[in-house]
Amino acid sequence: MRRSIRKAGIVLGFVICMTFVVPCYATEEIDVTQEEQISRAEQTRWYLRVHNGIKQKRLWSLTYGYWKTNWINY
Repeated sequence: MRRSIRKAGIVLGFVICMTFVVPCYATEEIDVTQEEQISRAEQTRWYLRVHNGIKQKRLWSLTYGYWKTNWINY
């Protein structure tokens, strides 16, 4: 008799626990293009020149295809 009461209590406990499960929904949708931009790091390359005897450098964005800086003396 005790075993059946104990089993019934365990089953009842599981049933009660399962009734309190609440689904969780996402609050914000992530756009696929936004996710790609986050994971894609910008790649750059320095270009060097000697102009009128002065060493200069300029930063080019390989990812976006534009100059990021003007010519900088160094």
